[in-house]
Amino acid sequence: MIESMVDASNLAESIPELGHAAPRRYKGRHVDDLALLQGGEGAFVWARRRDTGDLWYLDEDTGKANRPFVREHLVCPVPGCAERLTSAHRSTKRDGLQHFSGGGGHSLESIFHSQGCALIESWLKKAYPDYRVRREEYTNEAGERRADVLITNRDGLKVAFEVQYSSITPDDWRARHESYRAQEILDVWLFGHTKNHLDLDTHTGRLKPNPTHQAVVATKSPLFFLNPEYEIVGFAVSEDYEYDAFTDRLTRDPVHVLDRPRDAALQVRPLGSFHVSRLEGFSSDLLRILHNSTTELRRFNWNQHFRAAELRSHWQILAEQKRL
Repeated sequence: MIESMVDASNLAESIPELGHAAPRRYKGRHVDDLALLQGGEGAFVWARRRDTGDLWYLDEDTGKANRPFVREHLVCPVPGCAERLTSAHRSTKRDGLQHFSGGGGHSLESIFHSQGCALIESWLKKAYPDYRVRREEYTNEAGERRADVLITNRDGLKVAFEVQYSSITPDDWRARHESYRAQEILDVWLFGHTKNHLDLDTHTGRLKPNPTHQAVVATKSPLFFLNPEYEIVGFAVSEDYEYDAFTDRLTRDPVHVLDRPRDAALQVRPLGSFHVSRLEGFSSDLLRILHNSTTELRRFNWNQHFRAAELRSHWQILAEQKRL
């Protein structure tokens, strides 16, 4: 019998430290509070320096003090825009950046996507200062694929991060995934925290995965969601059970797995608790445990089903011999 490798209390532990954008009222809440992942005001807080192209972050309550600097040095980070920005101080909402009157016109989806990419780029550059990190980087000279954010280590290993807020069909996702794998690039997909992708059952609070999510999980990749404003990542965790060959039934003790997104619970962790992995591309200590428990359960159940087939054949032979 396999013991679940993940203690339920571990999955329900409080978030140790949220990103600096997270409001005080969320600190210390349990990670099963899905409102955390869906929360935020859609604040526009990332920009680029006009002179260097470096990312720049607007801290809370600094909109007024930073306004002269913002107007002189910063531009919009949305690819293809690069218009000048200003900053706003707000009494009831978070301070944020904004275009001058008549500029921008980006959809909220575009803003979320841009802010998510900026967050991932900034996180990677801080966590891996010796690696090459580029936004909107082509993966080869032929321009076959352009990653939202591409990180390359000293050995040439590449991991592509895709922040996906817009809709994408399963076929389109598979084409992009297979293109990355054909180039020996690990691709990590972080779906947006809006209802376009993060759809929950209103009664149970469990995930309602779409066909694209199912396609992702079919490749043995966890299903990730990103909230760029709070700098947190959610991933789908569900329960499955061991199969017993002798009783031909599932046991009662659950095992936590990553490959059954339907009716899964979303576990939330700060982005800083994850790391780039040579095996999965994007992982954490908890995810490694969950990967192992998922793999072990699938191997155990496959063996048990094989054993059950042998037992049924054996019993059938005995029954036929008895009739003779």
